[in-house]
Amino acid sequence: MNRLIPGTVAFLVVVMGFYSVLVAGFVNYHHFQINKNDTPIEKIKNYASDVKDLKLKEWVGEQKVLQEKYRDKELNPGDFIDGKLSHFKEEKYAYEKMRKMHGEILRTSLLSKKIMQEEWKYLTEERKRWEIKHWLNTLENYKVEYIKELNNGNSRYWFNQNWYNAEYIDSIEWLCYKLSKNINNWEIAYLIAYGIKSIDDEKYGPLNYSNPNTRTTRGGENVTLHIVDYYSDVSDCYGDNDIYMYVYIGGSSWTFTGPEDTDSWSGDATFTAYVTSSTVQITVHVKESDSGLCGGDDDYGSFTITYNLNTKTWSGDTSVPYKHTNGDDGWCDVWFYVESDSDNNPREVSRGEDGAGYLITEYNGKSNYNDPKDSWDFPITQ
Repeated sequence: MNRLIPGTVAFLVVVMGFYSVLVAGFVNYHHFQINKNDTPIEKIKNYASDVKDLKLKEWVGEQKVLQEKYRDKELNPGDFIDGKLSHFKEEKYAYEKMRKMHGEILRTSLLSKKIMQEEWKYLTEERKRWEIKHWLNTLENYKVEYIKELNNGNSRYWFNQNWYNAEYIDSIEWLCYKLSKNINNWEIAYLIAYGIKSIDDEKYGPLNYSNPNTRTTRGGENVTLHIVDYYSDVSDCYGDNDIYMYVYIGGSSWTFTGPEDTDSWSGDATFTAYVTSSTVQITVHVKESDSGLCGGDDDYGSFTITYNLNTKTWSGDTSVPYKHTNGDDGWCDVWFYVESDSDNNPREVSRGEDGAGYLITEYNGKSNYNDPKDSWDFPITQ
């Protein structure tokens, strides 16, 4: 039998040990060590190969995150170890940054790693663990919404097609699991918040802070939707609501964003589309913007009407200039009216004298264009 001399054995031990460290380092790099140049989305995807499906499914089930108490919970001074609510800066940061931007705005661009680091440092452990379950609640509800989409044949067209990515969602949930084992790791918390916002960007499309200018087209007839007021008394996780709405007229779409931390608003936001048919479908989908700690944006419901260019009236979810919407996360009262180029019956919407409602009046014009209602005058209470 051949024998290895002691020096050879020692050499092989050193080589094998170095090889083991090298392999372990490579495997560890593949799963966890991320190149600093990678984007947050690539970092999240990098965790996908590490996801243990059965363990993740079992752990998520144990959390019971679809309970209502994990949907929203307002931040208060007691959620911070020093009792200072001023550490929560992300919402003001996002609002001020959005005001300086123009055109389409991705929700992920409104997050700040520096702010997340400070917030996570000062949050109590109890609030951190609630945040993990809140994020899981958001992610699990994405799955529920996707099933609804399949059952509805993708009829809720305000969702972009192919927004759902099961592997990506599982990767973010796996990050939640990792964070639960290393509760003070703010970088993982930031990746989770970023991942949820990236799904909202993919699902609904980007935001647009500025109210859209009226669009006109030569020839044909323009249909204009006026949103003049909204009211929604539903608690946000911090302060009052940050309402925005997706508006669709036929094939045209816009984003209307209301002021920050405001449950109600009055004004005249106009949306105009060129229409060649005798009727056009109009949809308003009400959302509430949330920041990183608050999870995904909330759904406050929608309504759809069909506007008739011949009669200048509308039907569908409502036939009057008001609609109460109900969504999975809250509700909103919306006051509006619709007009088109050849409409000589201008409408006015104004607050009622008692301050408790709104008065909607349609005045007679020179020609009623076959409008079956020459005038109406009635209050709508909120």
